[in-house]
Amino acid sequence: MVGNSGGGYLTLNTALYLPERVKKVVLISPAATFAQIWALYWHHLIPLAFIAPVIRSDRLVRKAYEWIWQGFPMDECYAQLHAIAQTAGYPRYSVTRNRGVRVAPVVFSDEELRKIRNPALLLIGDHEVIYKPERVIQRATRLVADLKAEIIPNANHVAEYTAPDVVNEKILKFFGDS
Repeated sequence: MVGNSGGGYLTLNTALYLPERVKKVVLISPAATFAQIWALYWHHLIPLAFIAPVIRSDRLVRKAYEWIWQGFPMDECYAQLHAIAQTAGYPRYSVTRNRGVRVAPVVFSDEELRKIRNPALLLIGDHEVIYKPERVIQRATRLVADLKAEIIPNANHVAEYTAPDVVNEKILKFFGDS
């Protein structure tokens, strides 16, 4: 199972609560999970979810996406996703629990992370802005037993778009390893 950002958080939730459903997991810049994401809330989620819809500001929406994108050329597919979000609205996270599984990204406790037994690969772009990659990798590798972690050069929060060849190669190698 592979997930980026909020999807990375949900991927690790699956490894924790339904480990028999996944063989291996890949986390690409998972939201929260290993560290607080105050910068993401302040620069991206609050403007997108609360302010822009109220004041109907396309400029604020663009600014939030530009912050997360960090000046990298925007991939065509990501640009389409951005356009759809502007037209159809933005995802809303629920802070409720469903059978113990948190839906909104939060930081896992040390105890929860120690319970994860699935092999995991953690990939974080060197231009990540929602947290400090080195700090996240240090905590993740200390607490998750079978986790490999790498910083992807010349990549941002969505490394699968900004460094697709490197990310795909690492994922395929990880899934190919027994």
